[in-house]
Amino acid sequence: MIMVTGSLANQRCSFYVLLLSIAFFIHNSGATKNSLNQQSSRCGLHATIVRQVEREGFHRDLGSLVELVAQNPLEWQNCTVALQETIPSGLYVNQDQLLDLERQGILTACPETFVDVEAAQWQSESFNVLVYSSLQTALNLLYAHIRMPIHLRYHAPTETGGYAGVYIPPPKLFIRCSNEITCGNKDSYFSAPCDGCTGSSCSWLPLQFNTNTPQQGLRVMVPVGNKSLLPVVNAVTFLVTGGGCLYILSILVSTWK
Repeated sequence: MIMVTGSLANQRCSFYVLLLSIAFFIHNSGATKNSLNQQSSRCGLHATIVRQVEREGFHRDLGSLVELVAQNPLEWQNCTVALQETIPSGLYVNQDQLLDLERQGILTACPETFVDVEAAQWQSESFNVLVYSSLQTALNLLYAHIRMPIHLRYHAPTETGGYAGVYIPPPKLFIRCSNEITCGNKDSYFSAPCDGCTGSSCSWLPLQFNTNTPQQGLRVMVPVGNKSLLPVVNAVTFLVTGGGCLYILSILVSTWK
């Protein structure tokens, strides 16, 4: 009986420790979100981001409409917002294209690492891009419409072909103003370039926001090859290539005669 009682006590103790661990995890995971919510409330801002993937095919646009409802919009007129986008391995951005857009004054977007545009999905890793935009004003609404070009990478073929899903997670939202922001917690500030890909760094205030994006992110469907069609593709390729070679050879022979 003593052994059974001790075993039950140990089981109960382990159970309570497990409950405490779960509660501690939930508390810590929600601490950052609650801190950002409190920070946004202290600053008198309510942020919303509406996102969608525009266009079709392998070359698309990631659109984000950022809206900030301010209690005192005059305090936020000379401000800039930044989105920290996480680009998954199945997508990429073209750095040369982004540089052209920046020179034209259309978009300022800065990948935080070199991007190999030729690599396939299984040879790539996810990376971050900082996207900047000034804010427009309409009454107590501050807004920015951001459209960043994205491109799909080629995926490895599968036995049945079809499509593979690539998920773009929600971004992180930051704001910086020409005047000092005094309502935020300075310990939570994010250090990043002030207004471009190079130059000095500034402190950016993180903001919590509501969004239409699911928790797992926006889904983009990418066509993948069908391995079962490999013999047919090889045969057709051989016939077309061989036929083209014979045709060119026949022309050369007739010309030589």
